[in-house]
Amino acid sequence: IYPVCPGTGTYILGTPLFDRVTIHLENGKSFTFLAKNKKKDQFYVSSTSLNGQSYKKHYLNHSELIKGGQFEFNLSGKPNLNKIDDTNLPETKISEQLITPVPFFSVSSFKFKDQLSVSIGSPIPEATYYFQINKGPYQIYLKPFVIDTSCLISTYSVINGISSFTVNQQFYKVPSDKTITILSKVHPMYTAGGADALIDGIKGNSNWKAGEWQSYFDQDFEAVIDLKQVRELHYLGIDVLQDVSPWIVFPKEVQFFSSDDGIHYSLAGQVKNTIPVEQKESQTQELGLPISIRTRYIKVKALSGGPLPEWHESKGNPTHLFIDEIVIN
Repeated sequence: IYPVCPGTGTYILGTPLFDRVTIHLENGKSFTFLAKNKKKDQFYVSSTSLNGQSYKKHYLNHSELIKGGQFEFNLSGKPNLNKIDDTNLPETKISEQLITPVPFFSVSSFKFKDQLSVSIGSPIPEATYYFQINKGPYQIYLKPFVIDTSCLISTYSVINGISSFTVNQQFYKVPSDKTITILSKVHPMYTAGGADALIDGIKGNSNWKAGEWQSYFDQDFEAVIDLKQVRELHYLGIDVLQDVSPWIVFPKEVQFFSSDDGIHYSLAGQVKNTIPVEQKESQTQELGLPISIRTRYIKVKALSGGPLPEWHESKGNPTHLFIDEIVIN
């Protein structure tokens, strides 16, 4: 027996696994289930009875169970194909205090490079959807539409005059003027959706569990950004995160290198971390420096923060480097 819809007080009946089961209730009474004629090849329920009286319902109410008593399953090797009276079937729907389900966005990703086709759906086919872009007027959604700039889209659905809550989703158009090649091995649990997450212009916050950060465990981080043409650069930086309890530590140092051909690199600058590992709270910082160079390729190397300190409960174990955004201005 099990509740398909918890809270209704109705238990659905299945075929018994045991010959006898007794439930000892809090009110001091007992309720016993018996399986008659139970054999390996006899698992079909041909009939049931409650306290010796034929029982036609295909469910058991909690109010009946707490009275105590005995419920019998009569088993057979063949199914009972007699038509079931609709009044004896359980009701597994909510008919009071109805709500309208919120719609959802059916898209491959909330980030895109050129343009993105946005579809809106709902679990209820007959719902009417409304949407707005960047706080503009609401429109009725009739078919998928295309966006080509970063924007905030809000949507809600209406069924029989009842509106759902509003869903808000930010869509991001990521820069397409550069590419990244990561030379280190990303941790499979923290990929942030792929390498482009490090150059999409979207910075994560101190909640690393939200999936916006990439992890590099027990190793240095190294990557090369191709700007596709020689450009004049004024600033280089990298966003990093520290949360010492779950083994996430700031890098010791970040080094930036430049190259015109992607083969021969020279040091453009380096920045040391000054925040000690003793600051245990989750926090972020941007390690960066002003520069004045013309170049096409930038190599970034973040040096691992090393093993966990002596005071840590897991002292001596390797740590994670959490990186979100490489900043190039």
